[in-house]
Amino acid sequence: MRAGRTSAPGLAAAIAVGLLFAACAEPGRWHKPGGNADDWERDQSSCRYRARKLVDQEFRARPPERDSSLIGGPSALDRDMAQFDARRRERRLFENCMKNLGYAPEATPKK
Repeated sequence: MRAGRTSAPGLAAAIAVGLLFAACAEPGRWHKPGGNADDWERDQSSCRYRARKLVDQEFRARPPERDSSLIGGPSALDRDMAQFDARRRERRLFENCMKNLGYAPEATPKK
């Protein structure tokens, strides 16, 4: 490989990491009509805990990854993508929980 060129697995891993960080982003603030700071703290903490616990249980219960690497065992990309999917599911569960409690994400001002 020539100097300055990125390997395909290296590039794929970099993309996966970038997607992972993007997937973890949540709406900055949530608003509930008539809610106060104590309600917000309790509700977001509860929703975050329940989402994380459910995803962790699902992640641990998954069957082992199929061997897709040349060395044996799941590749780093396979692990990264599984973690990406888990974090995305956690975010969605958190958002659904907050919405079910009457919250809505606040609109972020456009720059």
